[in-house]
Amino acid sequence: MIKLRHAAIGLLLSSVLLALPQSAFARKSAAQKSTTASLNLNSATSSLTSTREFSFNEGSVYLVQTSPQRITDLALEPGEQLMSVSAGDTTRWIVDEARSGAGKALQVHVLIKPSAAGLSTNLLIMTDRRVYHVELRSIAASGLAAASWRYPEDAIIRAANAASGDGRGKLGAASIAGAPAEDLNFKYKIAGERTEWRPLRAFDDGRRVFIQMPDNFAVTQAPPLFISGENGPELVNYRVHGQYYIVDRLFNKAELRLGDKRPTIVRIERRIKLKAKGDSDV
Repeated sequence: MIKLRHAAIGLLLSSVLLALPQSAFARKSAAQKSTTASLNLNSATSSLTSTREFSFNEGSVYLVQTSPQRITDLALEPGEQLMSVSAGDTTRWIVDEARSGAGKALQVHVLIKPSAAGLSTNLLIMTDRRVYHVELRSIAASGLAAASWRYPEDAIIRAANAASGDGRGKLGAASIAGAPAEDLNFKYKIAGERTEWRPLRAFDDGRRVFIQMPDNFAVTQAPPLFISGENGPELVNYRVHGQYYIVDRLFNKAELRLGDKRPTIVRIERRIKLKAKGDSDV
């Protein structure tokens, strides 16, 4: 009888000892799951409140990832006026607009909300300053809460306007497009006929040339720009941004020509000549 009682007690102790690790493991697993859930929630919250700033480049397409039943705010430049906004898919995407601020600080916001995950479409935003091309995608995970743009070319122009009229004034210490503002090169000569569209000055940032036109430039006929090459004047690709012609390359000589038989010509010449190197050698 005593032996049977001892055996029963032994079996009971064994079962208790075996149950203890399982109970501890269960509690540990529950704690791990709780921590994991908390981390996932924190990660999602962090992502949902994330924003992104794009560097604006003419003709670029910007990818914006959104989430179902969540609004993504695309903030335009303060003072920029919205002319139109169009989406490829207006059935499964809601596109709206809102405004914040007042006066010069008035800012347009384009609001995006997809109806489900796994959708994609494009968005075209036209303003009085530029055109934005946006690729929209909706994902099951957390998307962007907001996106905006910075404008390197505008920053360069603002820095240039801070210089004195002859372009030799001391610029601020702000960094522009990855290069110190002091590195802007104003050493260009404008020569030729005195026309109403004669440029005020030209400068470059080491990669692009900015040609500043007069205030009344928008209401006059815009002359095409030619680069002076080995075989004579060659038409070059450029874009017009406000009062500026922006050329995405450097050159030694260029000219603005208007007219066919007896063209009016204004020449733009770099005072410090470029070294012979690829496309920059003109």
